[in-house]
Amino acid sequence: MVIAVATLVLGILLGMLIVIPRLRKSDQGKKLTHSNAVDKASKTYSKSEIALHNKRTDCWIIIKDKVYDVTSYVEEHPGGDAILMHAGDDSTEGFFGPQHATRVFDMIDDFYIGELQKSAAPFFTPSPSAVWQPSDDDDDGEGKTPREGDREVESDTLFCFQKLQPLDVNEFKSIKKFKIFNTNNLWVNLKATKRLVEAQALKMEIIPNPKEVDGVKVLQLETAAGGINVPRSRFLPVKATSDLLLVQSDLYTLSEDGYVVRNEARTNPANPTIELGPEFKKVGNFLSWFKSIPSIVESDSLKVTGDVWFGAGITLKWITAKPGSNLEIPDGVVIANKDINGPEDI
Repeated sequence: MVIAVATLVLGILLGMLIVIPRLRKSDQGKKLTHSNAVDKASKTYSKSEIALHNKRTDCWIIIKDKVYDVTSYVEEHPGGDAILMHAGDDSTEGFFGPQHATRVFDMIDDFYIGELQKSAAPFFTPSPSAVWQPSDDDDDGEGKTPREGDREVESDTLFCFQKLQPLDVNEFKSIKKFKIFNTNNLWVNLKATKRLVEAQALKMEIIPNPKEVDGVKVLQLETAAGGINVPRSRFLPVKATSDLLLVQSDLYTLSEDGYVVRNEARTNPANPTIELGPEFKKVGNFLSWFKSIPSIVESDSLKVTGDVWFGAGITLKWITAKPGSNLEIPDGVVIANKDINGPEDI
């Protein structure tokens, strides 16, 4: 019996010797361990102490009155330098946005170093617009309702694409969960905006958005604004020159009261499929190919790649111009159901 117990204890100890080094090696690979040996639960910090740790090489944050040293995680943060926006400060509200999935809260425990002094504890109650806590079955692909604790929240959640964790981008694109998206249109009173800027009355958060433009790495500083929900009849998203061609064509008209409306002559409820080659990508180049925007109200498909110039008064009903084409379409031409490879096809 004694031998059996001794064998069992020895087996457990050997198991610990085998398992613990593996866990430590794994943790070191992820840079998630914190070597602070103090009794973290009893350690408290004042806000002034925490504020000193506000650099990339020394970064502390506060989340719900708990203090975390995330210095070793700054370089691996999926949101880039966004985490530094809260360095040495309270970041509770930021961590309760829908861009952070449950795994973030599990992971942050590895960086816990103590508590905020009670006298300095900031008052924060997550608002309905800032809270979204995924449930355990969120991986089933179904959209979830934003929640505050265990209570469903009726109000919408507003946040920015640039502030998403990369792993959560696909979730953000789910129209089951997020039914209202920005339209890339912002209607403002410029005189009122100028007055507010001059008075320094706009206290808007700066959003760092690292990107690469023509091979050059840049840090684009942005801000965000709220908006109102408008019906599709009020806007047409314009994100590419193919969208610009649609809205500038006779497919849409401007009503007397300023509404962009579909041309009643269009019988097909769907918009034409527009594919433009790289020659048309930039707005300046795009405009140079057209003497005037052709009529496409009867068109279902338009695909153009190559050096193709459009004259005035052209009507397109269906056209494909092959890559490498060098064409000039004369004024007043009507082109229907054609693949164009050269001038002889016009």
